[in-house]
Amino acid sequence: MGWYHEIISLNHKVKKAEQKISYQIAGPLCFSGDIIARNYLLTEVKAGEYLAILHSGAYVSSMMNNYCGRLNPAQVMLGDGGEIKLIRRRQKKEDLWQYDL
Repeated sequence: MGWYHEIISLNHKVKKAEQKISYQIAGPLCFSGDIIARNYLLTEVKAGEYLAILHSGAYVSSMMNNYCGRLNPAQVMLGDGGEIKLIRRRQKKEDLWQYDL
């Protein structure tokens, strides 16, 4: 779609001298192959680390679904003072069938 979202690492503070590496950052968000950013420069990201996709607005939340049994991730909000608040917990398997009879 050509949208731009700033992406930051939540695992460490970036030092000006740190080398940046080009990454492709992908979903799934509403489709299994959603590309969020191509050739995005970040300091090294390791498995298990978290990234924040800023200013995504309601698009990501409103477009999430459980297509093919995919569980929705937790959602957090970053406050003005830097505090992180959980606003929606990560789904559990039980959440997929809680309304089925």
